[in-house]
Amino acid sequence: MIKNKETYIAINIVGVVVTMILGTWISMSANGLTTSGHGGFLNLILPAFVGLLTLILFFVARLLFKRYSWVVTIIGLVSLIYWSIKLYLNKM
Repeated sequence: MIKNKETYIAINIVGVVVTMILGTWISMSANGLTTSGHGGFLNLILPAFVGLLTLILFFVARLLFKRYSWVVTIIGLVSLIYWSIKLYLNKM
């Protein structure tokens, strides 16, 4: 169990940022970005948007219920990877 509050917050922020970079890398590795109709713009913006939304929801959750705010981070990370893989497979 992490006792230091700043370390806990830093771990969540670093986790979201690393996953956001990984998600952008996965989605931008898709084949045929220029023929997909949106030119790869969605593949670039969506992982960053989901990552920033996750960070905002994490900080709001820290204000409302501190003990379970990590759940918001886990849900955000899973959804970020889900949408990145969906973009990679051209299922959007």
